Amino acid sequence: MSGPVAPSGLSVADSDWIEWFGGECPVENGTTVEIDLRCGETLTGLATEFDWRHIADDARRDIVAYRVVSLRSAAEAACGDAA
Repeated sequence: MSGPVAPSGLSVADSDWIEWFGGECPVENGTTVEIDLRCGETLTGLATEFDWRHIADDARRDIVAYRVVSLRSAAEAACGDAA
């Protein structure tokens, strides 16, 4: 039996996609991620823009896999935290 499938058609185990089962946001503020929703839609944005919990009311919108697109630099983090 194969594992979860990333949007690219690759197995999550064979790609940079990380399987997600719900909970608190797994990456630092300012990190850009690509997410795969249970309904099959793929979105890209700041991690803080998404609801990482799995909510029974709308399970089709649950994040089931993600990958980091870009990390916030230390300089950006320092400037952002001071603002």
